[in-house]
Amino acid sequence: MKRQIVILCACLLGYASALKAQPNDVFENLTGRYWVYDNSVWDNQGKSVHTFLERVNEGQVLAKGTGFYLDDRGTFQEVADEKKIGGKPCSGTWTKENANTMKVICGGKVWHYKIVQHKEGTLLLMIDGEFNKAKPKAPAKKPKKK
Repeated sequence: MKRQIVILCACLLGYASALKAQPNDVFENLTGRYWVYDNSVWDNQGKSVHTFLERVNEGQVLAKGTGFYLDDRGTFQEVADEKKIGGKPCSGTWTKENANTMKVICGGKVWHYKIVQHKEGTLLLMIDGEFNKAKPKAPAKKPKKK
């Protein structure tokens, strides 16, 4: 009986450590990695879905085009050649909003990134545009002519 309890405890400890080793948060798999933009497609609702591929370093991103880097402390860094994007890449912060959405504040603008899918070095994102733009004013009503 004691031997069965010891074996059961060992199995439970092994199972618990295996669960702990697997990240339960998609953001743990995104941070500390460089992501380079690959292409965009549209879903059945007409929203664009952007594909990013994992890269080892910043140089690989710059060679391909543009991308980003997230660290686990909440820093967001756009990685791009200034000549290719027509300006300086922005840097800012990111925060997790829920299980698959993050808020990025970069260059004074706020963006919401929804993670559609992440597997084996490929990341699909929907970027819900800039939310701090001033709302356009309704056109003034013209007075009726008498």
